[in-house]
Amino acid sequence: MADTQKKIEIPRELSPESTRVPAKAETVESRPAAPETPKPKLEKAIEHIPIAETPRSTPAPVVQASQKDELTQEIEEVLSEDLGDLYKNLPPERKKKFKEEGEKTAGLIRQMLTKGKFHGRKVLQLIIGWLKLIPGVNKFFLEQESKIKVDKIMLLAEEERKKRL
Repeated sequence: MADTQKKIEIPRELSPESTRVPAKAETVESRPAAPETPKPKLEKAIEHIPIAETPRSTPAPVVQASQKDELTQEIEEVLSEDLGDLYKNLPPERKKKFKEEGEKTAGLIRQMLTKGKFHGRKVLQLIIGWLKLIPGVNKFFLEQESKIKVDKIMLLAEEERKKRL
């Protein structure tokens, strides 16, 4: 049985000793330093150009509830109507996002009202987009709630228009 087994000779280049990867410390010390290649003239010219710092935009001041004008408060009241139970049941990260989006939506609606370019469909789309942040909400509930809120906001818009005249 020993005669039938042949020894396979492995060439030195493929032997485990020659294919061993040297440790990190060995590679750093054993490598010769690479000669520095001359940089093209364009790169040298670019290095000497001073880079102007871009001005950072200052963050918008956080508006507290006491600092909000009456119109914004009324819009937020209309938007938050009948949503107290749903808001309480949201997880903390969803509550934060829902509140931020609600304030953003109220701001956009306020802009529409003050500029006099109030479009019911746009307001409806804004409110539906905001209410979709509530997980597992019925499509019909979204449509019904948003329609009710748009009607109330339209009344606010009418009052605002009368105040300006």
